[in-house]
Amino acid sequence: RAAALVPPFVAPPMVDTAAATRSRRPPAMSRAGARQVSGSATTMQAMAGGEVALESRGTATAEELEGFRLLKELRAAGFTCPGGTYFEPNSGEFEFDCSLWRGGLDHSEDMGARNYFSHKTPEGLDPFDRSEPHGLGTFYENIAAGVESAEGTLEQWKTSDGHCTNMMSPTHNRFGVAYAYAGGSTYKHYWTQMFATDFDDVS
Repeated sequence: RAAALVPPFVAPPMVDTAAATRSRRPPAMSRAGARQVSGSATTMQAMAGGEVALESRGTATAEELEGFRLLKELRAAGFTCPGGTYFEPNSGEFEFDCSLWRGGLDHSEDMGARNYFSHKTPEGLDPFDRSEPHGLGTFYENIAAGVESAEGTLEQWKTSDGHCTNMMSPTHNRFGVAYAYAGGSTYKHYWTQMFATDFDDVS
């Protein structure tokens, strides 16, 4: 589905159950290893003029962690999404996950560097194709553009039922949120949220 909103706007979330449960199992990993907030130093982005190396951050920023804190507070308080579904207060496990953050950061940076806004890359790679290098299997994704702050972007997602449901779902207990700035792009500010449930083979 195509978004038909003007910036700041939100794209339709990846909530296609059939697609989201493809049998792409991640490698087994320890919980401690999965939840370190760190990542690789560099990512390559393809630009119209060739390959451009972007120095990616190795740790989450304070603003990204603020996005995590704000969402955790929202879940703990409970919320009624635009479609009318009320999600009861949920103070259960909800942890920041390195692999989800890194996958989200790569996509936010790519959208900014190549000036597009979509769950799919210009080559047609969907979130599952993009996430395989990070060892991710079943997950859900929200993206947003045009707003700099974590608080303002959370408000965008809260006004969309699909995105709100992703954020409030009690089955999602692992989370990553990533932000990238691209001053020469259309929307300048690019956010990606990724959600997952603990894998059966996590040791």
